[in-house]
Amino acid sequence: MDAVLARMNAVLGSTKGPNGEQVQVAIAPDPTIANYAIDLTNGNWLANKMYDNPWGLTSTLAGINVYVDNIKGYPTNVPVATNIGNAATHELGHGVLGGLFGTGDVAYDRANPNTMMLDQAGKDQILAYNDPNSPLWKYSPAQMKALYDDCLKKNTHKPQNGTGTNGGAIPAWDLVGTLVCYGSENCTITGPYYWGSAWLFVLPRPKVVN
Repeated sequence: MDAVLARMNAVLGSTKGPNGEQVQVAIAPDPTIANYAIDLTNGNWLANKMYDNPWGLTSTLAGINVYVDNIKGYPTNVPVATNIGNAATHELGHGVLGGLFGTGDVAYDRANPNTMMLDQAGKDQILAYNDPNSPLWKYSPAQMKALYDDCLKKNTHKPQNGTGTNGGAIPAWDLVGTLVCYGSENCTITGPYYWGSAWLFVLPRPKVVN
């Protein structure tokens, strides 16, 4: 899971919003306070039949899903954890930018690609599956701003735990992955990982003012 999270944050960190906005993800210590749940699962027969063994699928009813078995079975030299991280970051976009019943998909523009064009990219989608640095995995500045705004909205009233100005003690949770606190909350805790759903915080990165 470390490698998957690292890849997700590398992709997210490659784009800034118009005013320097960025987000990162971390495992939530408790699923009840998570922003989103990404289910790392296997592709079901219906999804595989309809979409030809997709890497992931997101909908209002099914939630955010990444199909690990389909990714593992894809013939590529790209590390599996890298492709899982790419797929998870892309599917997170569907979950955040798609709204209640939308997908967030954008018509493909080869001159100005971004990850929400991936599903419309035709043969270039296949190239992206074999190129972890393809721009089809990256968000546009406007999309990053939307992720950032969603992050602030969801986390405005959430309690923060850490060793920063709030002085809170790090809680002992049963489900502990990696919780990264930014800004005045500068702490990292690690522990055993829960395999199945990855319950994620989406955290705003502090702006750096030169």
